[in-house]
Amino acid sequence: MRKEDHPKCLKLIESVEADPGCEPFLLPVEWEALKLFDYPKVVARPMDFSSLKKNLNEGKFTNYEDFLADL
Repeated sequence: MRKEDHPKCLKLIESVEADPGCEPFLLPVEWEALKLFDYPKVVARPMDFSSLKKNLNEGKFTNYEDFLADL
């Protein structure tokens, strides 16, 4: 991903995070603490906005498609 694309992606994340309905997706699901032991079987690719932002900041996306797949 180009360096100049990073702020655009970050702005997109932050605009979605601002929606009150997004609250369940802000942090990873604590499935073990909640005793949701089938969670890893039901949710193949868990993703939350804090992890998405971390991956973006660490440069883990090579293109928009990878970013959008996690979004």
